Amino acid sequence: MPAGEGMRTMAESGSTMVIFLSSGMLAELSAELLAAGRSSDEPAALVYKATWPEERVVRCTVGTLADAGAREGIDRTALVVVGRVLGARGGLAHNGAQAESYERSKLYDPSFATGYRKASS
Repeated sequence: MPAGEGMRTMAESGSTMVIFLSSGMLAELSAELLAAGRSSDEPAALVYKATWPEERVVRCTVGTLADAGAREGIDRTALVVVGRVLGARGGLAHNGAQAESYERSKLYDPSFATGYRKASS
């Protein structure tokens, strides 16, 4: 990564992260996330072959990334998602459905007016 854009620096923000090209080094990624102050129990997911017919989503935590990858045989062609957005409350449910406690964006809500669209009732 370019100077000033290391994984640890980016992870320090605490924001949701989607990381590509790191599934072959999950132990190192986990160590960098932990060194940046992420909790070992922070939700994470390995998304193997996203959008392909053989897509698989493996839920885990920052602390169990490497174990989950090894157990599932995932060491390439995967996205790593890290963040509280994956949690049971306030995040996406495992089947992709919206979790009940998650407040959806108003951007596409017909009752929400924007500078380009009037609200409908």
